[in-house]
Order: sequence, then C-alpha cells, then structure tokens
Amino acid sequence: MIPDSRTVNRRTLLLAAAAGGALIALPVAPALAQDSPEAVLRRFFDTLLDAMKNGPQLGFRGRYDRIKPAFEAAFDVPFMTRVVAGAAWGNLPADAQARLIAAFTRFSVSSYARSFRKYDGERFDVKGTQQFPQGTLVLADIVPQGEKPIALNHLMRQDEAKRWRAFDVFLDGTISQLATRRSDFAATLRDHGPDGLIQELDGKSKGMEEGA
Repeated sequence: MIPDSRTVNRRTLLLAAAAGGALIALPVAPALAQDSPEAVLRRFFDTLLDAMKNGPQLGFRGRYDRIKPAFEAAFDVPFMTRVVAGAAWGNLPADAQARLIAAFTRFSVSSYARSFRKYDGERFDVKGTQQFPQGTLVLADIVPQGEKPIALNHLMRQDEAKRWRAFDVFLDGTISQLATRRSDFAATLRDHGPDGLIQELDGKSKGMEEGA
C-alpha cells in the first residue's frame, strides 16, 4: 500500500495506491475534548519516529508491535472500517464487523511498519487546526532532511468517549486516504462478502511484511 521509507522521503509518502478522493460527509463530532487533536497526533508521530530510528534493529514485526497500540489510540479504526464498508456495514453481523475491524487494523499498521522502516533525519511538524463540519483538520507535515515539507493532514473527530481520534489522512494535503480505500475495497465486499475482504486485506498485510 505504501512505498518504502527512502521513497517516502522523496515525496511519495503514502501515495503508492492513492487516487483522488473528495472529503466524505460524516457526522459532526461532540464539542468537548479530553485531549487536544494536536496532542493526539503528536504522540502518534513520536511513535513513528521511534520506530524509524530503531527500524533496522526492530525489523518489520518489531515496528508493527510498536506502532499498533499507538495507531489504535490515535485512529478511530471502527469508524474508519464502517466508512470503508459503506452501506453494506449495517447488514453485516456483529462478528463479521469485528473481524473486518481487526483485518483493517492489521492492514493499516502493516502499511506504517512497511513504510517507516528507517530514519534519514525526518521530522514531523504539527502546525495547527482548521474546523470543518466533518471534524477538526490537524495540519501537519513530514519534513525530509534538506527537502520541502510534505503535507500530511489528519481529519479528526471525537468518538463516543469524547476522545479525539483521526479517521482520515489527506496525502499531500488533498488526497483522502479513506475515500481511496473505500473505492479500492467496495467491489470486493460487494462481490465476495466480508470474508473475501478480510482475505484481501490479510493478503496485502502479508505482502507488506514479506517485502519489508
């Protein structure tokens, strides 16, 4: 899904399979927060940097294990999975929904572990927020050493526990990763059901591990 770290650092971060996607209309989040959106994202970026700096020693599985809890804390994975599944979600039994969430988590974390595998002096900058009906957009960059910043904006909402969590990433500032994934996986879910989509997601996860 995502190119290797050196390619990432050369302005194609998270763009290997990304296609254009519009901002998806989603419910407006509650108004109160236990923690700021910026703080949540900074903690996740700190984990990515740690995984990158220790990447060769950790290997893919070590990076995966380090990133997974930070990803689940920073991203609203159940909500993201529901959006990716679209109208089919409501017709799925609870156990199928849970298995899809788990598979989507494995796929997403594998993407980060595959991409952020070494450190070349990059830094992450969190620059502020913009408000939209869909949620709060946290403006952020990844800054490769000696190169121009790459926009990596995160759209965030509050979950039922009023925790700020990301649910979409805008690559180069404009490409909705959530919309892209919904487009990528909609046909599989329609034609082959949840088990077919889980098989596809797990196949992609395995491929990223083997190619790391």
